[in-house]
Amino acid sequence: MVWAGICAHTIVGPYFFENEKVNGTTHLDMLQNLKIELAESPVFAGHQMTLQQDGAPAHFSVQARTFLNENFPGWIGRRGIVDWPPRSPDFTPCDFALWGILKDRVFARRPRSIEFLKAVITEELDVISDDKALLERICQTVRKRCLECIDEDGGDIEHTPCIN
Repeated sequence: MVWAGICAHTIVGPYFFENEKVNGTTHLDMLQNLKIELAESPVFAGHQMTLQQDGAPAHFSVQARTFLNENFPGWIGRRGIVDWPPRSPDFTPCDFALWGILKDRVFARRPRSIEFLKAVITEELDVISDDKALLERICQTVRKRCLECIDEDGGDIEHTPCIN
């Protein structure tokens, strides 16, 4: 399992969950490592981050939510400071854009081992991270998709292009 995130002009991660089930404990470990990575990065140092996550059970654990409350004020997610629908791929940039783009690029290279797969994922995330225009379009699309959902009275908006 791999985790990555989009921050306006860069990709954060990847973080690989190796030989372990993703649960509240492993997710908390990832969040703790993420906090350190962000604090040490010149891109993020001194900036307040708002973290958004979906309602996956590991994300919803008490220990993960407690850590987020203490370290990422204003985080967005199921039962977060800013509540977010538990199954909302229409609004989550990783779900409606990043994972599909990454999957296409990774599988085009036909990885044949776990080590090569991890290397390809890391390389392709670096390439995506360097495409600032793409990341900007993805982030701008979130607002558009939210407004379209409102126009549809909360209905499905999957017909909406992922990226304009």
